[in-house]
Amino acid sequence: MSNGLARITNWYCRLTEEGGQTFSEVVIESTSPFPYRIERPGPGTLVLVAEALANAHPDTIIVDDGLVDEVSLTIPRTGEVEAQVKLEADVVWEHRTQNSLPFKTILRFERSILTKIFSHKTIVIDPGHGGADFGYRGPVSLREKQVTLKMATVLNEILRSFGAETFLTRQQDVSLSWQERLNLARQKKAEVFISLHTHWAPDAKINGAAVFYNPIMPQSEGLAREILARITRKGKVTGRGIAPSWSLTELGRIAGLIIEPATISNWVEEGLFRSPDFHRKIAYGIAVGLEKYFAQQEGASYAS
Repeated sequence: MSNGLARITNWYCRLTEEGGQTFSEVVIESTSPFPYRIERPGPGTLVLVAEALANAHPDTIIVDDGLVDEVSLTIPRTGEVEAQVKLEADVVWEHRTQNSLPFKTILRFERSILTKIFSHKTIVIDPGHGGADFGYRGPVSLREKQVTLKMATVLNEILRSFGAETFLTRQQDVSLSWQERLNLARQKKAEVFISLHTHWAPDAKINGAAVFYNPIMPQSEGLAREILARITRKGKVTGRGIAPSWSLTELGRIAGLIIEPATISNWVEEGLFRSPDFHRKIAYGIAVGLEKYFAQQEGASYAS
């Protein structure tokens, strides 16, 4: 009975643009079109049930693109494949097919909710160190000041695509005092100040990420916890926890964070810091944590 069924050969997620709008898409490629139905078992969850076989290996993709949280491919029974999509929010969606090799079945989700959440939000991004201040050095040769600027540049790009107004404390290899960095956040009346750093330890076996927060801004602690959870999941690094940082208290009622996405003194994690893919994963983790924070502040309708 199953010999005539289409075979699912590949599946992935992507961002697309059309008519000035951006969409998150889940794409399922197959050898031929297949019958399917779509189920909604709960808020923020959508399941495409296909009458097909799977050449693609069942697995879960952590997406974290601000809207699609993860996508799982499973085989509940012979002749049936399920693609389950978990969303950060209930949004407008549609499904379509593309009848040319490879045949594609596409679930498309509108991302305008991100612009609504981030509009009129001001975020100051601080690439730690710079100029004569090299920061920490990895066991090979990587300098902290190089890493932080690269991560900040990617984070800036992502937050602007979400609709936020952003400012970088530095865009070049220059020295700035801590006061100058904090002053920019105060001058711009930022909702959030994010200072990017790396961890360092004398023991090269120590690894992982940590987030420090402004203790006199109560919401900072929850934001720190959310961002740590996101970057450890997205970047696949160990979490070292969150803690208050008294150096951030001069921000007053601005939610301030110092983020250390990994440990540069660890051989493996120095290698991660050299990867543009890792920079993007960490940036998306931070951006999605901010998204949750702003949505909760404004009582936005969230799925999870």
